Amino acid sequence: MFKHIRQHLKNSSNMTYLYHMKHACGYGLRLISVGIKSIVHGIFPVVWKYEGPREIIKMYSELRKQKHIRKMMKEYEQDDT
Repeated sequence: MFKHIRQHLKNSSNMTYLYHMKHACGYGLRLISVGIKSIVHGIFPVVWKYEGPREIIKMYSELRKQKHIRKMMKEYEQDDT
C-alpha cells in the first residue's frame, strides 16, 4: 500500500511522502487556526479583524504556485462551464 501511495504522489505532485505529509498537515493546521480566529472574531468583532481573509489569501497565493494545484483548478473551471 505504501508503494502505491508513493507512486501516486510522484505521479500527481512529484512530492515525497514525508514532504507531502508536512505540507498537508501544515495547511491543515493553518486552516484550523484561521477557523478558530474567525469564530472568535464573529463573537468579538474587534479581535482579529483581518486575520482570516489575510491568511486565506496568502494560502491561496501559495497554492497557486504548485503545478498540480494549477492543473486541478483548470479542470475544475472547465467542469463549471
